[in-house]
Amino acid sequence: MAVISIAVIATAAPQSGTFASGEPGMPGLSEPLEIYPNNLSHADISGSRIVYSDYRNGNWDIFLFNHTSGREYQLTNDSYDQMNPTISCDLVAWYDNSTGAWDLVLLKLHGDDAAYQVCTAPDEGRPGCPAGVVCIPATTTTTTTTTTTTPGPDNCSCTANFTWSPESPTVNITVNFTGNATVDGDCNVQTWAWSFGDGATASGQDVTHNYTSEGTYTVRLNVTLDDGGVCNASENITVSPLPTDNCSCTADFTWSPQSPVVNGTVDFTDQTTVLGDCAIQTWVWNFGDGATGEGGAASHIYDTAGTYTVRLNVTLDDGTACNTSRDVIIVPPPEENCSCTASIAKDRDQAEPEQPVAFTGSAAIDGDCSVTGWAWDFGDGATGEGETASHAYAAAGPYTVTLVATLDDGTTCQATTDVTVTAPPEPCSCSASITTSGNSFHGEADIQGECSVTDWSWDFGDGATGSGQDVTHDYMAEGTYTVTLTVTLDDGNTCQTTTQAFVVF
Repeated sequence: MAVISIAVIATAAPQSGTFASGEPGMPGLSEPLEIYPNNLSHADISGSRIVYSDYRNGNWDIFLFNHTSGREYQLTNDSYDQMNPTISCDLVAWYDNSTGAWDLVLLKLHGDDAAYQVCTAPDEGRPGCPAGVVCIPATTTTTTTTTTTTPGPDNCSCTANFTWSPESPTVNITVNFTGNATVDGDCNVQTWAWSFGDGATASGQDVTHNYTSEGTYTVRLNVTLDDGGVCNASENITVSPLPTDNCSCTADFTWSPQSPVVNGTVDFTDQTTVLGDCAIQTWVWNFGDGATGEGGAASHIYDTAGTYTVRLNVTLDDGTACNTSRDVIIVPPPEENCSCTASIAKDRDQAEPEQPVAFTGSAAIDGDCSVTGWAWDFGDGATGEGETASHAYAAAGPYTVTLVATLDDGTTCQATTDVTVTAPPEPCSCSASITTSGNSFHGEADIQGECSVTDWSWDFGDGATGSGQDVTHDYMAEGTYTVTLTVTLDDGNTCQTTTQAFVVF
C-alpha cells in the first residue's frame, strides 16, 4: 500500500485555453477553469474539491485542488501508479499498483487521516475503518507511517513521524518516544503534543511513558509550527503482559553533598532494589539541565543555582525497567568562596606503549584556601591521585588527561592535556648485491621497511677498503679475491654480500 503524504503544492498560473462562461458548449459556467500544462486524467468533484490523476512526476499520482482556496495538494508520492480517483465529501478512493496488483485505497481527509487497503479477509476490527470496508490492521513498527499536514498562513508545511523503543514493550516498562518533523518553508517547530492512547499525554520532542495494562494503544503526535501550521502522525503500539517469572525493581538513588553548590561536583549513587533472579543491565541519568550520564555511580557539576529534577532510569537484564526522580537544589557559593585555575605539566607529549609519562599538577588559587585533593583521569579508564602522577599506556592512540583539583571549601577546578601514544616502527631489513665490470664495483640494496642506506662499506680482500655505492679498485697481484659489501641502514641494521674477483695480468 502506498504511503500517504499530503503536501501543499504551489498553484500554477492559468495557461492558454482557459474557458470562460458564455462560450459555446459551456452553459452555466460561472467562473474560469484553470487548465494546467500536465497530463491529467479521471477527475471527480465533491463540493469545492476536485481530485484527479496527474503524470507530472513521471508516474501517475493523485492530486486534490480546492477551488475555493486556490490550493493544490499532492495526496500520493511514490514510484508506483495511483489511478482513477473518486471523491465523496471527505472520503477519497483510488486504485494503487504498489503491490503489483491493483488495490483499492480509501483516504479520509479529516479525522483519523488514515489510508486503508481493501482486502478479502474477515474484518479484523481496526479502529476507524469506515462502515462496510474490510481493512487490514496497522502493522506496528518503530517508525510511524500515517501522517497529515495542515499549512499555516506563511504556507509552511511539515511531515511528522516518531520512533519508540523498545519495539515490543511490556506492561510497566518505560517506553521512550522521539518525535521527528520535516519542515517545508521558513518555519520552526513550536510544540510537540503527545497522546499515548490510554488517557495520558505529554509534551516535548523526547518523552517517556509506562503502560500499566496490556493491549493495543494508538499513539498520536501533533506538531505545531510557529506560523500555526500543523502536522501529526499516529501508530498503534501493542503492549504485552509481563512474563510470569519476571523480575521487578524499585529505583532509588542518593547524592553527595546533600546541599551542593554551584560549580561543585555532585556524586550520584544508585540505590535500586531488585526482586527476582535478575541484575541491573543499564543505568541512565538525566541531571535536569540537559546533561546525562550512565553507570551505577555518576558525577555532575551544575553551573547555575536552582532546583533540578534528576531522573534515574534502570533496566534489568530481562528487559524490566523502573525509574524515579528527585529534586536536587543547587545553591550559590558563599561570598567568601575561593576559586582556582588548574594546569598540567608533563615530561613528554608523545610516548610509546608501556613507556611512562610523568604529570605534575598545579593550581593558582584566588582566596584563602588550599588544595586538599588531586584526581587524575588518564583517558584510558585508569585514574590516579596526588599532585604528581605517572602513567604508562598499553595501546597506541590519542588520550586526553584530566586533572581535578579540590579546595578545602569544596570548590573544584580542572585542566586537560593531550598525550599521543605511538607504536615504535618495525625494524628494517635489507639484502645486498654486487655487480662488477673490470675494476668497477656497484652495490645494490633491497630494503624492507621505511629506511634508507646511510653507508656502503667495501672490503676488496687484499687489505684495501672503500666506501660509496660505486667504487673502483686495482689489484696489484694476480689471484682470486673475496670482495665484501656491507650496507648500513639509518635504523642501524646492516646487510652484507660477497663476490669473487679473479685477477689475471
